[in-house]
Amino acid sequence: MRGDAEIFSKAELPSDCWQEAAEANHDEMYVGDCGAFGEETELWCDGFCIADSWLDCCDPKAGAIAALTMGCFFAFVGALFTAAWIFKWWCFKKPNALMLQAMANQLQQRAMAAGHMQSPVVVQMQAPVAK
Repeated sequence: MRGDAEIFSKAELPSDCWQEAAEANHDEMYVGDCGAFGEETELWCDGFCIADSWLDCCDPKAGAIAALTMGCFFAFVGALFTAAWIFKWWCFKKPNALMLQAMANQLQQRAMAAGHMQSPVVVQMQAPVAK
């Protein structure tokens, strides 16, 4: 039952609920539904809930709440593992020989421009041999 439930008086009940309303010593009647995470209690009669509070009209559905909680948990854990796998792949991937050569040349050019080197040093790299 949602918090915006409508309150009715006993005079507005359908005729077949009059007896139940007379026997139940509750002050209010509500109309509405319990939603996806609640189930109706025994206080319902033809779409009306005869209770002291709208909180008494619905019991929580433990299965639906547990399924949603576990689904969110597994989605979060899956997102963490995916992020860790992407981070590992991106940050710790082995650089290839062309990338290392380009980095070495760029460092040489910066060192020469700053006046730290007089003449360029030739750096040759070989690709790793597969075993």
